[in-house]
Amino acid sequence: MRSAWYLWDPYQYLETRSNLSTLTGLDIALVRAIASRRGVDVSYEEVSWREHIEGLEAGDKDLAAGATWSAQRAEFVWFSKPYRSARDVLYVRRGRARDYDFRDVDGMLERFNTDGFRLGIVSGYVYADPQINAWIAEPANAANLVPVGNDYANLQNLADQKIDGFLADQIAAATSAWRGGFRKSAEAHPLQISVPIHLMFSKKTVSEETVAEFNAAIEDLERSGEFRRIVSNYMLPVLLMQTMDRRWFTLIDYAAIIAFAISGVILAHRGRYDFFGALVLAALPAVGGGLIRDLIAGRSPPAVVAHPEYLYLVAGVVSGGYVILKLLPRILHKERDPKGRLSKRMSKVFNWTLTISDAAALAFLTVVGVVVAIATEMHPLWLWGPLLAMLGGGAGGILRDIVRQDQDIPTLKGEIYPEIALVWGLLLSLFMIWQTRLVEPDHIFLAILVTMFGAFFTRIAVVLLRLKSPLYG
Repeated sequence: MRSAWYLWDPYQYLETRSNLSTLTGLDIALVRAIASRRGVDVSYEEVSWREHIEGLEAGDKDLAAGATWSAQRAEFVWFSKPYRSARDVLYVRRGRARDYDFRDVDGMLERFNTDGFRLGIVSGYVYADPQINAWIAEPANAANLVPVGNDYANLQNLADQKIDGFLADQIAAATSAWRGGFRKSAEAHPLQISVPIHLMFSKKTVSEETVAEFNAAIEDLERSGEFRRIVSNYMLPVLLMQTMDRRWFTLIDYAAIIAFAISGVILAHRGRYDFFGALVLAALPAVGGGLIRDLIAGRSPPAVVAHPEYLYLVAGVVSGGYVILKLLPRILHKERDPKGRLSKRMSKVFNWTLTISDAAALAFLTVVGVVVAIATEMHPLWLWGPLLAMLGGGAGGILRDIVRQDQDIPTLKGEIYPEIALVWGLLLSLFMIWQTRLVEPDHIFLAILVTMFGAFFTRIAVVLLRLKSPLYG
């Protein structure tokens, strides 16, 4: 079958690896899986969406994916049963969403008319609500429409103030804003309009019987579980990366490295290790667990290689830590008893500082473990997600204690620590498995926050209550 594509990330786009570009995306993968069940090959040509629709009408193209039903299209194409759903949203300049207080499509269109709203649209695209499509088709509104080829062009026009906003698929627009660096200049209005998504077949080249066979293939894809796997592989990594690509998440990432490095410095000081020894004891918990996790997952390159600033942080913590530990006796002279030991008050301050930092690091690495399992397509997710979460949070500390020749490794002997990452990693993994039917960016963001806060406060509770593993003798 002859089909076509245009840039609509993450549904259809070119992925470049080792200077080799490959057509991929959620719709591309779903169409190939559906067509293969009918013994059909699909070829693709890059054209605009409008040209693709015109090709279906003329019989030059046989198949199109990612389509919304409309009566006009139904005159020249067959529609398959819905194979996924989508939500359309209005994107406006950042900080302006609150200025548009409408709550439904009627209110939005009334506001468009009142303000002379300049609306960006993708040529040939049918939006989720018939009223919107009728408004766009109205000749009186043509002067306020700015047609383009894809969402990247709409985002650029919005940043250049050539339009006041544009309508788009929620996930596609969010992905384009993230990849294109437009997140600081655009935001989505709260109004969401849901719509089922179909395949379209040209009536000139495809029979109704063939469409029925494709409908059966869609049902078979869903029953087999492959639909869920494809959605998970293509959508979850993109949405997770968008969620984690925020300043506050980066700060927590760095705080986790610093927290684990500090614990290594303190142990090195107590064991009278030299500077190199301190570097090893600080680096193992800070990046060692993540390195083991990435090697098992086949992640290339590992995070510590892709982000050398992690090692810079470790070296900085070790250098600064040794200076502080040398100066600490003088600075805290009044906080010491006659035997030179720190007062109970200061000891508690240091212990709780380490406990809180350590809990934050564990919470962060729990989420990262599940993200790595999803990004590297490790299945089943309910198994590998929690395992990688546990490895990232606990394996580095175990390595450190082995290097120290510690006879009593707390992580392996009763202390509830890796179990926290395992349990919360499992809960997040199960949520992500369920989420593949809905693919809600806001829900994913909330799930990450709940997991981090849950793991953090669980660790704090374990320390406060002095809990031990129930299996510990």
